[in-house]
Amino acid sequence: MAFEELLRLAVFRLEVERELGAQLAQVVRSGPRRKLSPGMTNSTDGIPDGITRNQSAAYQKLAAIPEEVFRGYVEKSREIRKVPSSAGARRFARPSTPRRASPRKRPVPAIIPDALLEACVRCLGDIDVLVGNTKVKASKRAAGLSGLATAARGSVLVADGVDAADELSTVARLWLSGRINEAIVALPRDIDASWWATVRPGPWSLCIPPDRGAPIIAHIGGRAHGFALVFAAFGVVVDVRAQVTGKARA
Repeated sequence: MAFEELLRLAVFRLEVERELGAQLAQVVRSGPRRKLSPGMTNSTDGIPDGITRNQSAAYQKLAAIPEEVFRGYVEKSREIRKVPSSAGARRFARPSTPRRASPRKRPVPAIIPDALLEACVRCLGDIDVLVGNTKVKASKRAAGLSGLATAARGSVLVADGVDAADELSTVARLWLSGRINEAIVALPRDIDASWWATVRPGPWSLCIPPDRGAPIIAHIGGRAHGFALVFAAFGVVVDVRAQVTGKARA
């Protein structure tokens, strides 16, 4: 009951201010006030004495709120049990602007340093398919993962990786289907936690160099032991062993 009484008094005051704002909107003019004599003001702007310009503007904005919107604000105030105010009514009536989504950060491609690139070549041997712009000898170059799906065979090197989860899942699928025998994927360091779920069905071997400027190197295929021997000098080698479904691989 106490809240309802406060609500009634607050709404009554707002209605008075709305009425005053409607009247001010008809008489207020632009222009400064001028003093005629001490204690007397020539209201050339049409604002009565005792009302400031800020109050006049607030009353007129309150009066400009459509009646149905104002009543909606009152009902909302009653629902959330908050005493309505002039500022609250103006905020309620203000059209909400959709929040602009911040632009997605462009992924930074994984650039393989020369020493790591040589290790990749040493581990894979002859590279049948290369994905990326890395200057290394390969029988065929594929334009992105879509091109790899068409050209996949033998040994594959995916350089300049930008989407770890997509690249890992695509290469793992091709390996499980028997279309490729061996693959190395260079992964950017700024990957999120979701990529680990993609690594688990591999089984993948990972080399994580201590230099954060170097990419993570992921390997899948039968030469996991050889990969560990070659890349142990470049960082921590993690052998991800998981039960894989589909065609059994050596």
